[in-house]
Amino acid sequence: MSQFNGHSGCSVCLHPGERVQQGRGNIRVYPYNSRDHHLRTHEQTLLHATRAERTGKPVFGVKGVSPLLRVIKVPDKVLLDYMHLILAGEFLRRLNIWLNSQSESGFLSIVKEEVDSSMLEVKFPHDFNRKLRPLSELKRWKDRELQNLFLHASLPILKPHLPPEYFYHFALLVTAIRFLTADVITDRDIDLAKLLIRSYQRLMSSLYGESEETYTCHALTHLPDQVRKHGPLILHSSFVFEAM
Repeated sequence: MSQFNGHSGCSVCLHPGERVQQGRGNIRVYPYNSRDHHLRTHEQTLLHATRAERTGKPVFGVKGVSPLLRVIKVPDKVLLDYMHLILAGEFLRRLNIWLNSQSESGFLSIVKEEVDSSMLEVKFPHDFNRKLRPLSELKRWKDRELQNLFLHASLPILKPHLPPEYFYHFALLVTAIRFLTADVITDRDIDLAKLLIRSYQRLMSSLYGESEETYTCHALTHLPDQVRKHGPLILHSSFVFEAM
């Protein structure tokens, strides 16, 4: 299939994406739409793959037939990974923007020492095997450290340093993912998480610009339904496989 930066690069739905100019080049973004795009089905993917083989051109982002299609339903059994999509993806992207002194949204660039001091004072329960490190070492952080900050400490630490509209926007994402990683999740929790994520996506371009409507941001749309089918995100993330 096409990658995230190709036409129809979403592996779950038929959102085609749009090319927008950035600097001297261009990037593919997935603008927010109040109406959901049609979801892919396995049968549909097989048809698209067969037609792509026959014509030599991608069909809705499907480039051809794979032997895996005989044993794995696509996209039902090819899941989005919470560790890469959220922690090393959307959350790390927000952090890097806030820390960038050249960015209009570089709110943390002038208060790094204050943020570091707050993070180093956090005392996690005994079963947390990683403490928080200074932001100057962010490039060396492990995904588990990003998770500890994102899920458990980010909101109280960042609230004094982000403008209200940016803080509450970020809180939408944190709260939604807290719902979707919980040990026990109800249908109401999933529905609420979906509303929070849609609000997060709807506000993205007005706060950060259209270039931030990335595939990573778009793919958040599909996490609630994935949880409804397969359980909490934490149980089918890359953390599980790396722990083995």
